[in-house]
Amino acid sequence: AKAPNEKGNMKMVADADGYFAAVESTKYKRNRPKEEVVLVYFARHTKFSGGCKFETPIVAEISLKYSKTPIYLLDVDLNNENLAVVKKFEIRAIPYFHLYKDGKLVEQAGGGGES
Repeated sequence: AKAPNEKGNMKMVADADGYFAAVESTKYKRNRPKEEVVLVYFARHTKFSGGCKFETPIVAEISLKYSKTPIYLLDVDLNNENLAVVKKFEIRAIPYFHLYKDGKLVEQAGGGGES
């Protein structure tokens, strides 16, 4: 397994704008290919929690195996904007996952179970 600080093909989301750009990439836009689905992984990457230590290497491996599915890593400890995204979606447990298709949240899970 990969070390927790290795991200595989995951793309870092630096702020709320990056998060919403990732979601927008699943919507049809003229002259731009559309992503089929996008997975956003919310984690504490600077101060690993137990769940993040366990799940980050697995998500990194998945990102390598399924490289056509973009996986974005949103580090909730990076800045206050990222915490605002977490609050907006009422995420109460980290790590957490959002799966988007056509710009719509179709699945979410985290904190050891489904939401």
